[in-house]
Amino acid sequence: MNNEVSNVARFLELEGNTDDLLMVNADNSMKCTRLVKLDPESKEENEEIIDICVTSTNMYGEHPMFDRLLGKKVRMTIEILD
Repeated sequence: MNNEVSNVARFLELEGNTDDLLMVNADNSMKCTRLVKLDPESKEENEEIIDICVTSTNMYGEHPMFDRLLGKKVRMTIEILD
């Protein structure tokens, strides 16, 4: 398998604080944070809204990797590999 990428196009890059849209379910088995692309100037009713979500699930409520994100500003990038 060739690991070289011939064409990479940046599709979406968002920055924000992980705690702003943090969600934790009642039994602590799921934690999720998301960054949302919004245009505050837009007045369009049918505007497309896109978000990037990071979710951790663990039935015992342990999320050591995800917890490293808490309280931090992060950048999430989606690239199209072609």
